[in-house]
Amino acid sequence: MEAAFFMVNLAYLQPFEDGDKRTSRRCANLPLLLQNCAHLSFLDVEQSDYALAMMGIYEQQDSSLAVELFAWTYRRSSGKYAVLLESMGGPDLFRQR
Repeated sequence: MEAAFFMVNLAYLQPFEDGDKRTSRRCANLPLLLQNCAHLSFLDVEQSDYALAMMGIYEQQDSSLAVELFAWTYRRSSGKYAVLLESMGGPDLFRQR
């Protein structure tokens, strides 16, 4: 939930002159990475879907679409991350020594 909080609230506060939404997406990864979870990737998100979710926050103070988009994106990202980890295999014990 901390990651979703960062994504929604940093974008809403608009603390920077430019790049608020990009910064909020990057900051959303911090709590995930600290807990050794998969990072959040928005590569598969349609720009119109993201814009609609953000407009719900800005204009209607309704974060439900943004949280739903976050959850969908995280499920998708974590699935891809699991496939990537599996393809890498386990650590090489010889090189580890």
